[in-house]
Amino acid sequence: MNKKDILEIKRRFKKEACTFTRMCGCYVDADRNKITKIGETFLNLEDEEFYKYLEIAKKVLSGTIGNNLLELEFPLAEEAAGGRQQFLMGLRESRLKNDDLMDTFYDMIIDSYDYVGNYLILIFHDAYDVMTKTSDNNKLDESEEVYEYLLCAICPVSLTKPGLGYREDENRIGPRIRDWVVGAPDTGFVFPAFTDRSTDIHSVMFYTRDTKTPHTEFMEAGLGCGAKFTATEKKLTFQNIVKDEQLDLIACHHAGGERLLFAVQFDFIFAQGLVQTARVQRGELLHQIVVQPGGGETFDFQYFHGNFLSNLRIG
Repeated sequence: MNKKDILEIKRRFKKEACTFTRMCGCYVDADRNKITKIGETFLNLEDEEFYKYLEIAKKVLSGTIGNNLLELEFPLAEEAAGGRQQFLMGLRESRLKNDDLMDTFYDMIIDSYDYVGNYLILIFHDAYDVMTKTSDNNKLDESEEVYEYLLCAICPVSLTKPGLGYREDENRIGPRIRDWVVGAPDTGFVFPAFTDRSTDIHSVMFYTRDTKTPHTEFMEAGLGCGAKFTATEKKLTFQNIVKDEQLDLIACHHAGGERLLFAVQFDFIFAQGLVQTARVQRGELLHQIVVQPGGGETFDFQYFHGNFLSNLRIG
């Protein structure tokens, strides 16, 4: 899914355009117990609830592609009978109306999602009638296909902080009543992906709010996909590599056998970009590191010291 695909879906998350057919959810406590479950015809919700849930759905398609949003592909084994992709296909076809499938889905998340605290699992079903577009992006009044998908959001539920407040029933200032509040999604996904304005059943769009420590265990055990690094993780990995305690990974030796120690400050590393840092003295290049993404999640390092060149692949 590219930015254009994401925006096309996200623009529909408003009162006049929303076509969510159903929303279900499960509230899970810190001991992984299912406390309560919900199932609603989405368009029948009261406005106050409708807009709150819609905001949660929007968050799952928010952020930067390659950082907050990662497109994951299902391995062939997960597309066979009994695989995660096949299960999600069945859940989609049920339109969230099969209670047994819903319980299996909640268990799948509870068993694979590593989180300390209470959280709410929400899942929405939608069927988007994709209209044909002309070459100048004008819509024609005819359907190209129906993109039927599931959107899942996993939201932390936290106890409000203690404090003082006005107790209207007693007409006095006293301890505020603490309650449990649903926060913005921590993790989520959209299945199937929407690629080039069409259904892509071989991929899922994964969302993470925390780009430093995303829930890779859920990518793998929950969705059955291989984990991917966010752009933030890649940046931090490079920064850690050049710290003194990890210099053995890219330390070079000159003719005298002494290890060259160096520190490099990376500005920002794009997944598809090239980063070069260099140190020059009296017009002579002393050393330079070139970082170039390779295939998949590999990165090629080239370290120059004068005429000396060494190569390293990380991945």
